[in-house]
Amino acid sequence: MSPDGLTLNSAPFETAIVRLAATSKKAAAAVMKDQARLLFVEVAKITPPYSGSTTGRQAEKMGKASVESGIRSIYGTPSAAYDLIAAKDTQQADAFWFHHRQADDSTASSILRDATGKSLAPFDGGALHDRFGKGARRRRQRAAATYYVTSEAALTAYIRQIQEHVWFLASGWADPLRALGSKLPYGVGKLDAPGKLKVEITDQRIEITMTNQVSYGRDVRDIQRRIDFAMNKRVGALDRRWESYLNRAAKDSGFSKTL
Repeated sequence: MSPDGLTLNSAPFETAIVRLAATSKKAAAAVMKDQARLLFVEVAKITPPYSGSTTGRQAEKMGKASVESGIRSIYGTPSAAYDLIAAKDTQQADAFWFHHRQADDSTASSILRDATGKSLAPFDGGALHDRFGKGARRRRQRAAATYYVTSEAALTAYIRQIQEHVWFLASGWADPLRALGSKLPYGVGKLDAPGKLKVEITDQRIEITMTNQVSYGRDVRDIQRRIDFAMNKRVGALDRRWESYLNRAAKDSGFSKTL
């Protein structure tokens, strides 16, 4: 991981590339570029909202649903506040709703606070959501929101606004992939997110580094496991290719199998 976001490096992958380059008819730089392209596409395709076998538009749909769930775990609607009060006292709930409908939210908030300890207040524009960040994930299991907003329309508009960012992290791989001449997976590059490709070629080594510079990338749950999965997938493919090469070499040499 990198303080700038997500930077890919893997000793087993580099070892497999060196081994492949030593047996390929292509130049080492060309081999490295080809394999980097394959690896980096795999990484882009496991970056949220992608998840396992969920890809493309379905991943986008699930990502937006996750965004909405997280936000609604923090902010409740007036109707949800009514239901919370009604579970204890329907008369208080009716009084709450009456005052809310009359735009007397000060009285409605007092009723809600007396009944549940919660408050009713104008939507804060997402400040609380921004402060909670990824911790909102844990709050989804709670029975009630942190506080209830006076305007459901304002909350809905905010949810739609944040949902538009669902491809931002994955789009951090777009510029490096374009530099490699890769076809972008669905959604990657949909937003203008920061990322870079660094290529170093010396007489001793060839190094290609792709960095997703979205600042919160390193804090995303399970992201390292996802990256490791993509890398291991490519290493596995290269290992199988190497095994096939050894078997062919053994056969050409008159051996029935590799030693």
